[in-house]
Amino acid sequence: MFWRSGSTSNGDFDKLPKDTVLWVVRDGQVLASCVHAHSFAHRICPALIENFSSGAAVLFGKLPVFGICSKHHLLAIHLDSSLEAIKISRISRLTVSFPRARTKVIVVAPEEILRRFTIAEGDQFELKA
Repeated sequence: MFWRSGSTSNGDFDKLPKDTVLWVVRDGQVLASCVHAHSFAHRICPALIENFSSGAAVLFGKLPVFGICSKHHLLAIHLDSSLEAIKISRISRLTVSFPRARTKVIVVAPEEILRRFTIAEGDQFELKA
């Protein structure tokens, strides 16, 4: 079983099978199941991912995230190398979320996740599979 907490070594995540589902966990509570975006198109526009509507997407790197093709408002949680939330932004069809210099991972989920769970900058997350 794969488990990462506090590290975002892309080498470790790239070794995962393409269809691996990651779980975003905060304080021992699972917030969402996530798919790992592998293609460039899925990376900048996660709404294009086939199973995205039923969960969330984990995006590694520092590319902007576009809300194009999304039917709903999205939430982008920017995480640093220790998986601490450093920025939380809402994305609609016409907006873009740009990463900060410290951003290593972005978790993109439907905005209802924010309504269901209180997420704030400084929260510590884990990615489990």
